[in-house]
Amino acid sequence: GTQGANDAHGFVNSVVLAVAVVSGAIVWTVVLCTALKLGARIFAKPAWQIATQALSALVMLFFAARLVWQFL
Repeated sequence: GTQGANDAHGFVNSVVLAVAVVSGAIVWTVVLCTALKLGARIFAKPAWQIATQALSALVMLFFAARLVWQFL
C-alpha cells in the first residue's frame, strides 16, 4: 500500500521541479531582455569595451603570475 503513496509523491516532486525550471527560464529571459534594453546605452560606448578588455587582461596576468609562482 505504501508504494502508491511514494509514486504519487515522486510525481508531484517531478511536476514541481519541471514548473520551477520553466519558471526560472522565463524569469531569466525577462531579466536578460530588460537588462539589454536598459543597458544598451552603457554597452554602446567605446569606454565600456576598453574597460572590459583591460579587466580581462588583468585577470589573465593574475592567472599567468599564479601559474609561474606555482612552478617556482
